[in-house]
Amino acid sequence: MPHYDFTLSDGRPVHIRLNDVALTISIDVLLIDTFDLAGRLFGVFDRGVNLRRGLDGSVLARWRDEDHRRARRWLAEDEVDALLKKMRENVATTLEALTDAPPPPSDIRPALEQALAFDYDADLRRFHRAYRPISILPPDQYQALVLQATEGCSFNTCTFCALYRDRPFRIKTPAEFEQHVADVLDFFGPGLSMRRSIFLADANALIIPQKRLLPLMQIVARHFSILPAGLDAPARRAWLRQHPRGMTGIYAFVDGLSAERKSVRDFEKLRALGLRRVYIGLESGDEALLAW
Repeated sequence: MPHYDFTLSDGRPVHIRLNDVALTISIDVLLIDTFDLAGRLFGVFDRGVNLRRGLDGSVLARWRDEDHRRARRWLAEDEVDALLKKMRENVATTLEALTDAPPPPSDIRPALEQALAFDYDADLRRFHRAYRPISILPPDQYQALVLQATEGCSFNTCTFCALYRDRPFRIKTPAEFEQHVADVLDFFGPGLSMRRSIFLADANALIIPQKRLLPLMQIVARHFSILPAGLDAPARRAWLRQHPRGMTGIYAFVDGLSAERKSVRDFEKLRALGLRRVYIGLESGDEALLAW
């Protein structure tokens, strides 16, 4: 895990860390840029404000207001452009300063050059080639590798939800899904190392009839090593060390009605192919509960 510390000409300390997941540049502690291993900006911490960049190019800012309450907003397009410009200036300044600093570990400079040269316009084109809009994920799967076996929502009539109204529900054929997985892998490249689980999307992918779902799950199993079920904690850690690109499992939404269409035996077969957890979204019309 190469790391490197030096000081800029203006006296600000710089800490660079490169591991199996990400590249991080910290300038004067108050400014931290984080990149995946493809050189793609992932997040920025800028004087108390956390900025998280989505794969679709959107950026969410989160901070605490004067009353220490959590605040958040999406950046406008010009603000995103300004953020990327500032990030590039930080990386360029760091690279330039390395000329007069003690030699860094051999992996540091190429990683910085990759981050500086990253083509965000081409990246967005690859993203839109690989994905339809990703509307919602469970909170513990925000960092999952999303694979869209379906598009849209099979129900799509909930009065409280308009996330999928812009597209009809459909199930990908095995050939389509195989191409989708290939496009996703091409999009992420080395940045895939930041993803350790697979989310089978979209809204309720497990509604796919079992005979059509099993071939799609088998495609996933061919492309990814998945942590075996039932390992104790030491064995789990050992497996993950031995499989740096391995996934902890496959996760998916299911609605209460669709779940009953599959038998226990069906779910056992899916578990054997890597399914580890399903999520049921619960909603309420009670204003007090929603506010809470």
